[in-house]
Amino acid sequence: MRRIAVVAVIACCAGCHAKSEPPPSPSPIALIMTPVPDGTFMMGSVDGDSDERPVHDVHVAAFTIERTDVTVAEYRKCEAAGACTKTPAKPYCNEHLPSRDAHPINCVTWAQAGAFCAWAKARLPTETEWEYAAHGPDRRRYPWGNDEPAAQLCWDGPASDLGQGKRRGTCAADMHPASASPFGALDLAGNVWQWTSDLYSLDYASPRTGPKRVVRGGTWYSYDSGDVRTTLRFQMREDKEDYGVGMRCVR
Repeated sequence: MRRIAVVAVIACCAGCHAKSEPPPSPSPIALIMTPVPDGTFMMGSVDGDSDERPVHDVHVAAFTIERTDVTVAEYRKCEAAGACTKTPAKPYCNEHLPSRDAHPINCVTWAQAGAFCAWAKARLPTETEWEYAAHGPDRRRYPWGNDEPAAQLCWDGPASDLGQGKRRGTCAADMHPASASPFGALDLAGNVWQWTSDLYSLDYASPRTGPKRVVRGGTWYSYDSGDVRTTLRFQMREDKEDYGVGMRCVR
């Protein structure tokens, strides 16, 4: 009888451990995501800035990335839910400009960017994820390929859609389909820099230390093709906001 009772208890416990976890709560906002498959690529550049070295192999697990930068309209939904705080009312800050709902939210600090992504059941991309999403395994110089940038992105450089020196702000988030990366993400070059989750390092062999985080992608006031390369790294203080910096989320 004792052996039968023990077996019964074990069977009961086994059944208890087999209970499934509750499903995750749905996202309060429907973000348009594009899949990025797992893969290995060479990160960095031998002909870029010193902080883009050494070139090294990195494996990236599969993830999804937003097709566009987070827009003003999307960020306002987070504010309405009480999960995000307002951006400052400064020149060129889109939240306070008319007819900018479809433009990227800018003038966000690193914490504000992270708060939005967390509310959307997502997160900020790592620097590695961002670079892989931008140039894929074929190491494109720019998200769309190796051709010099012209009118396929929102920037202030030569042959832009307005002409060099005439850009006065961001573009609508889906306005430049020719800017698409190998996986279909738009504006990974130009429009706004995008926050990543990673601390900055002097190069890939050096430790990552605060309080500066890596931003990627260049911005609408970039005018040099080197500023919109897929391997370019830039640093920003976590507590600083800028009209050239926004974000996109990954899952």
